[in-house]
Amino acid sequence: MTTSKDELNVFLLEQSNVRGVHVRMDEAWSQVLQRRDYPAGVRQWLGQALAAVTLMTATLKFDGKLSLQVQGDGDINLMVAQATADGGVRATVEWEREPHMSATPLEAFGERARLSLIISQAAGEDYQGVVELSGDNLGDSLAGYFKQSEQLLTRFWLASDGNRNAGMLLQRLPDEEDQEGWSRAEVLGGTLFSEELMATDGKTLIRRLFHEEDVRLHDPREIAFKCGCSREKCGAMVVGLGSEDARELLIESGGEINVDCEFCGSRYSFDGIDLEALLRGDMGDGSENGTLQ
Repeated sequence: MTTSKDELNVFLLEQSNVRGVHVRMDEAWSQVLQRRDYPAGVRQWLGQALAAVTLMTATLKFDGKLSLQVQGDGDINLMVAQATADGGVRATVEWEREPHMSATPLEAFGERARLSLIISQAAGEDYQGVVELSGDNLGDSLAGYFKQSEQLLTRFWLASDGNRNAGMLLQRLPDEEDQEGWSRAEVLGGTLFSEELMATDGKTLIRRLFHEEDVRLHDPREIAFKCGCSREKCGAMVVGLGSEDARELLIESGGEINVDCEFCGSRYSFDGIDLEALLRGDMGDGSENGTLQ
C-alpha cells in the first residue's frame, strides 16, 4: 500500500516503552528539489537532514522551528534543514564538489565540520547544541546527541532519492524496569529496508514492523514545504549592513539591491526610495536566510 500524502506519524510501543516517529514526504521533497539542481551525492545528505530534523520536531515541545545545520570545509560547505512545529519544512545546501555516494559525514563535510541543532522559539531565547559528526550517516551523529544531551537511546533510519524522502526514529523512554523492550524494538527497526521506508505509508509500515507489539498510533500530522521568507525580513538584512554600506551597495548594484532567498528562490528588490524607507524604519523588521546582490 502506498500513498503520496506527506505526513508524520507518532506512535508508542507501550509494552516496550519506546516512542517512534515516522515521516514520509514526496511533494514537500519535490518542492525542495525544484529550487536547485542538486547532484545525487549532495541530494542524499540534504534528504537525510530534512527527514531527521522533521522527525525530531515530534520529540520536542516547542512553538517555533528546529534547524539542523552542518558547516564544514569539505565537498559540502553548508547545509541547512528546517522544520516547524506546525509541519512546515525547507532546506538548502552549498557545495564545492559532489561527494561520493558512499562518503561518510566527515568525508562529505570535512574533518572540521560540526553539526548544530538550533531551536528557535516564537517567544523566548534560542537554544543551540553542537554535535560532532561520526558514523556512516547523519542519524549516527544525532543518536549521539540524544544520548549525551538527553540521556535517551535513539536510532534513526533515513532514506531519500530524487523523488522521495522518508525516515523513522525510535527512542527509548526512561524506564529502569524494562531493559529488553528497547532491544526488541531496535532489532525490529533494523529489518527495515530503504525502499520500504520510502515507498510505504506510515500507518502500514508501523503496523507491519511492530505487529507483535502493543502500538498506540497518534493522529498523523501533515507535512508541507513552507518558506518563512518575506520582504520585511530581507529588508532587515539590508538595514543590518548599516546605512553607509547599504547606500554604497545600492550604487554598486546599479540602483537596486536584490535579496534572493536561499530556500525558495524568491527575489526581493529594493531601490533608492525603498532603502531610505528601510533606514527610517518604515518597512518593518526581521531577518533570515537571504543572499544580497
